[in-house]
Amino acid sequence: MLQIIGIDCASKAENTAVAIGTYQNSNLWLSEVYMGNKKQNIADLIYASVSSPAEVLMAIDAPLGWSEPMGRLLALHQAGDPLAEEQDRFFRRLTDTFVHQKTGKLPLEVGADRIARTAHSALKIIGELRAKGLSLPMCWEVGKQDANGIIEVYPSATLRAYQTISSGYKGDSPEEKTKRKQIIQDLAPHILNISGLIHADSRADMLDAVVCLLAAKDFLEGSVYLPEHIAMAKKEGWIWVRK
Repeated sequence: MLQIIGIDCASKAENTAVAIGTYQNSNLWLSEVYMGNKKQNIADLIYASVSSPAEVLMAIDAPLGWSEPMGRLLALHQAGDPLAEEQDRFFRRLTDTFVHQKTGKLPLEVGADRIARTAHSALKIIGELRAKGLSLPMCWEVGKQDANGIIEVYPSATLRAYQTISSGYKGDSPEEKTKRKQIIQDLAPHILNISGLIHADSRADMLDAVVCLLAAKDFLEGSVYLPEHIAMAKKEGWIWVRK
């Protein structure tokens, strides 16, 4: 049995959602979903949910790296100098462009204000969990059903891959809640107990955290797109999304 933790990360703990699940014999079971809060450190909450440090896969909805040109050029840049790279490649990682081409979903550019802060928060959580004794390496070997470590995922692209609603479901209007209800129904055959813990009135962040678990299942079963340039993926990060 492998424990999977899905994290829909945000710049603030109270907007970060965490889903806890287990994977065994090709079955994904949802056991808990919760939101962070202002009073408790989110890494402490996640660490308390870990059953076995050696048997946990974390699927995080946040960029875990920056574009290679951005990191390389900014280190030497002086105010007023031009940047010798076109905008799309400067602000977008190869994985962002790849996911857009394959799914039609374009991840937010990691250089943008809110997503950059989300990335910073995600890396801070990872660092704090490692300091507590979790090894949490980045995972690159797909189809290994006892994988231990971290992967980057993108719930919107995963929802698109499962041919269910992938946009317009994150607010609190009756229409958006109806869309969440449909998503939950569509994913019920793939995530056991999802309808027992997630409802249309639940926060969309919590639903996205659960979808992170589903993306992890795809990774474990090897049904994901592989990076064409592994060295660059290890530098910039890679979004694992179902074929």
